[in-house]
Amino acid sequence: MTSLFDVGKSGIQAYRQSLAVTGQNIANMNTEGYSRREATLQEVTASQGGITSLSSQAGLGVRVADIRRSFDAFLFDRARMTAGSFEQAEKYLEQLEQLENILLPSNADLGSQIGRFFGALGDVASSPGDLAPRVVAVEEGDALASSFNSLSNLLDKQQAGSVSLAQDAVTAVNLLTGELGNVNSRILSSGQSGQSPNSLLDLRDRLIDDIAKFTDITVNYSDRGVASISLGSSGVGPVILDQNNSVTLGFSNETGVVQYFLKSGGNSAPTSQIKSGVLAGLADAYAMVREVIKEVNHLANLVSTEFNTQHKMGVDLDGNSGRQMFSTNGLLLEKSPASTSSLVVELQVTDLDLLPENQLDLTYNSVEKSWVLTGLDIKEPLTGKDKIVGPGFVLEISGTPNDGDYYTLKRNEDAASTIQFLLKRPQEIAAASAKMVFANNENLSESELKVQLIKDDSALIQKPISDTLLNSQSPVEATEFLRNGLVATIPAGTENIELSSFAKQSSAKFLLSTDDLASASQLKFELEGASNNGPHIFDISYHTAFPMAAVDKFWSSGSEIAKALNNGVLRSNNNLSLADIGMFMAASSGAISMVSSSGEFKTSGDNRAQIVSGAGVVAGILTEAVDASDIQVFTREGRHIAGSSLNTSDINSLLTIQNGFSASATYVGDYLNRPEDMYRGSDISISEMGGHHTVDTGSNGTGASALGGFGVVPSNATVDRDFTVKLSNGEERTVTISAGSHASDVAAELNKSFNDIGARADAELTVELFSFQQSGQLKFELTSMNDEPVTLQASVNPNNLSALADAFNRETINTGVKATLSLSGERIFLSNSSGNDIVFKNLNEGAPLFSSRVINKDGQKITEPIVLGGAGEGIINAARFSGVVTVSSSDSFELDAGTQVLNSTRDPHLNSLVEVSGTSGGESKLIRFNVNSNTDRHVESFDGSQASAASATYSMTLPVVAEVYQIERISAPTIPTISAGDKFKVTINGTEIETAAAVNETGLSGIVEMLNGANAAPLVNGVFAVSDTDDITFTYNTAGPVAGTISKLFFLDDSAGLGYDLGTGVGAQDVSGVSSISYSASAKSSDFKPINLDALNAELISSIRAQAPMVSLSGAQAPSQLPAEGDSLALSLAGDLYRLTMTDGEIVVSGGEVGRVNAYFDSSGYLQIFGGGVLSGEPIKIVDNSVVGNNEQMAERFGVSERVSRITSQQVTLSASMPELSLDFDGLQIAVDLALDGTITKSPNINGLSISWQPVSGSNGRVVIEFDDTSNTLKFDSPQESLGFKVANLQTKIAGDGIQVNSTSGSYVGVEADASSIATQKIKILGLPPEDLIVLVTGSGARAVGGTYDQPVPQMLQESLVLEMTNQNSQTVEILDLVSGHSIATRQLDVNGLTSFSGYEFELRGSAVNGDRFNIQANTNPSGDNRNLNKMLTFQVSDTNGTGSGGFQKVFNNIVASVGAAVNSNKISYEAAEANRDAALESKSEFSGVNLDTEAAALLEYQQAYQASARVLSTARELFQTLIDVV
Repeated sequence: MTSLFDVGKSGIQAYRQSLAVTGQNIANMNTEGYSRREATLQEVTASQGGITSLSSQAGLGVRVADIRRSFDAFLFDRARMTAGSFEQAEKYLEQLEQLENILLPSNADLGSQIGRFFGALGDVASSPGDLAPRVVAVEEGDALASSFNSLSNLLDKQQAGSVSLAQDAVTAVNLLTGELGNVNSRILSSGQSGQSPNSLLDLRDRLIDDIAKFTDITVNYSDRGVASISLGSSGVGPVILDQNNSVTLGFSNETGVVQYFLKSGGNSAPTSQIKSGVLAGLADAYAMVREVIKEVNHLANLVSTEFNTQHKMGVDLDGNSGRQMFSTNGLLLEKSPASTSSLVVELQVTDLDLLPENQLDLTYNSVEKSWVLTGLDIKEPLTGKDKIVGPGFVLEISGTPNDGDYYTLKRNEDAASTIQFLLKRPQEIAAASAKMVFANNENLSESELKVQLIKDDSALIQKPISDTLLNSQSPVEATEFLRNGLVATIPAGTENIELSSFAKQSSAKFLLSTDDLASASQLKFELEGASNNGPHIFDISYHTAFPMAAVDKFWSSGSEIAKALNNGVLRSNNNLSLADIGMFMAASSGAISMVSSSGEFKTSGDNRAQIVSGAGVVAGILTEAVDASDIQVFTREGRHIAGSSLNTSDINSLLTIQNGFSASATYVGDYLNRPEDMYRGSDISISEMGGHHTVDTGSNGTGASALGGFGVVPSNATVDRDFTVKLSNGEERTVTISAGSHASDVAAELNKSFNDIGARADAELTVELFSFQQSGQLKFELTSMNDEPVTLQASVNPNNLSALADAFNRETINTGVKATLSLSGERIFLSNSSGNDIVFKNLNEGAPLFSSRVINKDGQKITEPIVLGGAGEGIINAARFSGVVTVSSSDSFELDAGTQVLNSTRDPHLNSLVEVSGTSGGESKLIRFNVNSNTDRHVESFDGSQASAASATYSMTLPVVAEVYQIERISAPTIPTISAGDKFKVTINGTEIETAAAVNETGLSGIVEMLNGANAAPLVNGVFAVSDTDDITFTYNTAGPVAGTISKLFFLDDSAGLGYDLGTGVGAQDVSGVSSISYSASAKSSDFKPINLDALNAELISSIRAQAPMVSLSGAQAPSQLPAEGDSLALSLAGDLYRLTMTDGEIVVSGGEVGRVNAYFDSSGYLQIFGGGVLSGEPIKIVDNSVVGNNEQMAERFGVSERVSRITSQQVTLSASMPELSLDFDGLQIAVDLALDGTITKSPNINGLSISWQPVSGSNGRVVIEFDDTSNTLKFDSPQESLGFKVANLQTKIAGDGIQVNSTSGSYVGVEADASSIATQKIKILGLPPEDLIVLVTGSGARAVGGTYDQPVPQMLQESLVLEMTNQNSQTVEILDLVSGHSIATRQLDVNGLTSFSGYEFELRGSAVNGDRFNIQANTNPSGDNRNLNKMLTFQVSDTNGTGSGGFQKVFNNIVASVGAAVNSNKISYEAAEANRDAALESKSEFSGVNLDTEAAALLEYQQAYQASARVLSTARELFQTLIDVV
């Protein structure tokens, strides 16, 4: 009975709960996230039977085993995935629609505004001179810029909105994951208490569903219902929730995209698993907005760039070049997070064109208390305390900075937000083209040229010089190239550049271990081909260098050894330092490199380069010396402007597009190494060790010529001949020269054939007029470059020929002949720079006799003189002078002109490392050495891996040949009476000179005139004259024959047939003779630390003067008191004026050459003045009042009104038969002899002249000459070298950056100078042409190139050009520089007559013929010109953004269209995502949602079961009652 009650009771309880579950379902049918519940019933079985009984088989009833949720993980995941996709599509579409609305708000969109701007420009083009449409265009330009600004602002806000929404979404995800973690904790707790967590599970799933709307996720459930979530649908994404441990989600848009990341433990890890949901939609929307912003910025840049480029090609109404129309660029100033101070930094942009392209860094230096601005676009760091002026901007900083405060300046890339329309005045619109085209009036055809300015699409710069060379002239910083070819491109706008090609010195490299270093004891090496080959052995042990060091001290690095050797601390067994031997050493750790300035290291034997240590012998790794390679400088169009000769094979291999040349480049060598008229006005110099090769010839094939004649001008001696030049590189050219050609013609013809082989011919003619015998009138006809002779007339004075020079120069414009006076005024130099012959004709009868000859550019004679002038028959009254042709090349060559084969020789002063220039007659020379302190010194690289030894040498010699020609004298004590018909005859060196018959009575001057007339041919090269002693002299124009060759002068009486002796020939007594001496000096760069030009000049001139007499002056009485403060005494020395000024009780010397004169009052109060060596032996002179006022009174104050002038010889050794010294003392010739015992004899022995011997040591001593220069004068016969006096008519002084040598007699000064350097070739270009240049390396050799250069400044203007048709058959045109006339480029017209060059497009219409020229010049009348504006209007329709892109308006429309297409496509995606989401939710709802029909059926079912269970209980109760009743 009990079981029956239990069964009934359990049924009632089970079905009551089932009814409750059904009621719960019905009650929550509309509750979000509620999953239908279902009660699970389970039978309650009977208890187990015992030993005496069996278990009940009927059971004990029923129970509710579980109340289960309707849950299917697949359906839930599918619903979440589709919901995420829907949320992504919805959010993305929402943002795109907003973006579309921004781009197309109304008819005032950006595209419409672009159209209105073009319409306004079209109105200007229709009437370019009218201001009204220009005003409208300026307003529309402002409106267009404002439209860009407004659109950029709206897009920025849209982008910021996407960022804000993304931030909200990330925050929501983090909140949801946190809440889900709490739910997981409650689920765990509820599971432990036995309570059903179904409501928590519903909350869990609802939270997961919400998270899935933001991002795609993967959910894993534990057995207890705890959810773990990872990002992404792959299941392997990062976990963001594990039970109750959540990871924070974050995002960043700093890189231009929305990047999500997970933050855990202070670390951030980016993730790419978020591909759906709101977060993905917002990321996509952000990217789309950013892409539109990018495209709008690109459009703004495109509008700005295209309009600005074209606008600057035109000119405005004011005639000014067009300036920028739009501005899009600015600078952004950003403060570094590391900066700790609070500062106010103001940035002002002053010039958009100059703004830097790359980032600039602004740092505060507390040590210098200044700001430092650095960057790639700044050549040198800019500094300032509170203000810095940079390229195109100004920075002003206020506040108190801290050390290390740091800011960056970058270009602003948001062009649309910053674009401005810059034109403020209507006149500023550059509608007109900047250029006008003019056909030359001499054109033979009716063709015309059309020119358009276009964008210069020339090749990109390959290897900019800043990328390949370090801007250094140091050989250890040179760039070494593996092969010949392109070194660098020098961009247009670079102002100056200097390039060097370096040789490689022989070297020995030692690799020392730590043990080798510590125990290094000996360095040993031997050289070959050096000035001191050795062997050289150095003790290099540590304690030799540091004898007082502790015993446990050793070398720690190779640099310590190198330093000790370089400084001379360690010396060789011959007590020589490394520098003494010409060596230098560098080291890096244990690697030691040693280089030799000359010679090679010996490669074998015991003395092979080695370092000995306790660990063994380390042999040096030897490298031989390598000569330098050649540098070539070209234009991109193939104009060779500096370098060496190239053959055809070289040219073909070098002029390639790969080397940066234009595809149309054509080799032209016309401008290679020009000495003048250099390419496009640049100053181009090339310096090569030893100089270039030359040959001098003339139009006649042999040399210059000077021909005289009477009445008839001698004809030009040139006959038809061939000139053949063969270069050592294999190139050969032959030119035919026509008869009668001048030197200029020969040079021109040669250069026509030389333009592709790098040789050059220069013609020059300089004629010297000298030895004018007397004053008088000159009148003659002159012809040179003029066809019709011009007549010149002038009075001449032998001592001042300025009037004659002026007469020549008044006609220079007609004749091309320029006259220059010698420094003495006694000679004239006539020059024709083109080399045309100079012709004299019809010299007036009785003109003063004078000599003439051709001299070279240095002033040396190259023809024998001819004497013009005089009267009578046989005189020379006409002359032709023909010039010299100099052929030069960097390579050796031979010249065959049919007369002889001439081999070239190096000219040490032509394109060499030393420049010698001078006056026309060569009486003054200036010597300039090419010195670079960064190149010619001991130097090592910053890391010690490379070394270079100072190897430069410098030398100069002043050879002095006597220019006092031999004079023969004929004594004629009685002036004869000359009758008509008398003749005179003289025999000189076997040649008889007999005069014509006399006409008028005359004295000796008449005889001389008659003799010169007879000798006019000349029979003997010289001139007769009357001396001051009434003697007849004959002076040779060149060094004459030996003495005693002149015979007596005879008087011939034709009527009587008698001859009378008029005088005796005593020439032997009056021969001056010819003598020569020289002064030499040399120096090495290793003698200086470091070398510089001033120090070198001082050293060389000191060495020269050390060979000359030393001059000094002493006061004869000591002044009673020192001169007053400011008192000044003037004196002269070697042509310079000096002042001795009392300053603070001391004498300060000023004027003249610094440091040359020293002066002081000695201990006895006497003034002592020392002038050092003076080549001419000229003493120090106190100038009189006529030179410096009151100077004689100052002489008294300084104690030198009476004085002793002193001239001291250089040290000399007494010997037998020493040559006598010749002096002129007060006009008296003095001979000085020095005996072996030091006794000095003067002949004659006169008073006032003291000459003494001052011993120095042994037989060595000096000769001292003393005299009072207030009453006496003294000068040396010059040149001579005797008794320690080496004197010449020369003065030397430092003049600027050179050494000047002057002749005191006005005669030619010879100079020999030479230099060497490790940089054996140097090219320096100042004022580079406005075009790209290309630097190449050629030839064998080291291929080591260094250079210094300016930073390029962008070029703003197009050049004025000339286009010339040069070959009408091939339609070849030459493009010339209008200013210089130089060829810039060669082009070939296409079939339409089109070609382009450097921003120009040329269209030649019609049939042009050879020689037709068209000038392209600045537009001077822009008011009616719209050509430039028409080019801008093409931007409305032409492809401005690539092929098929269309104009600016279409580019914007394409942006709008792309957004519209995205909106349309994403609407479809959105609808599909929505359908998928609804279907998935329907499936989920069918499974887990509440269905009323199902629940109603369950309700009836459970109700009936409940009622039945109650009936079971009722039945059991009745049965139990019946049983009770029975009992």
